[in-house]
Amino acid sequence: MIKKSYNTGAIFAWRFRFGLEAIERAYESSRSTADSEKRRLERNAQEVEKDLNSGEEMSDDDSNNLRDYQDALGGWMAENESVLTIIRAAFVISVFHYLEKEMNSKLKVTDYDEKKVFSTLREWGGALEVEKLIQLRLLANCAKHSEGNSATRLYEMRPDLFDAHKIGQGKPGADSLVLTDAHVEEFFSAVRKSMPSGRMRL
Repeated sequence: MIKKSYNTGAIFAWRFRFGLEAIERAYESSRSTADSEKRRLERNAQEVEKDLNSGEEMSDDDSNNLRDYQDALGGWMAENESVLTIIRAAFVISVFHYLEKEMNSKLKVTDYDEKKVFSTLREWGGALEVEKLIQLRLLANCAKHSEGNSATRLYEMRPDLFDAHKIGQGKPGADSLVLTDAHVEEFFSAVRKSMPSGRMRL
């Protein structure tokens, strides 16, 4: 009879990744409408730019109407990006809260103990991304509570997560965050990699 055993933390890691994948699917679903609208607006903007630069003669009214439409497209694109920014921030918060909740449950504690979490993940053999997980916690706090110690520390570590112009007008906070798709994937990936592989051995 073949007896099966699992690496320490493997079953937890398998279940954790299953939940993380569900959050990722929810993220993609939540932004699908805004992504479609972004593509539509970008196509329209390219067409207007092409018409304006075609060299074909057009009346002043036609030219002015095209430029007015171009300005309107710019405004709609900015609004659409604001929607995507809100979605990105919401899911960054969700990813950290998921990590916090699951690790608290596994360690049987009520408050997130970062040192204990990192120590446990190291014991389990995950490719622990300490700096990224610290940044994720600070980012989630900044997105929820705006200005404060978390925002200040995060800005010192990751100024690329903030709008430099807005920072120049005040302290770093939720209003000055500029999360991109790449940023969100970076933090999803850091959480995913920090868990052990969960591979079964015989």
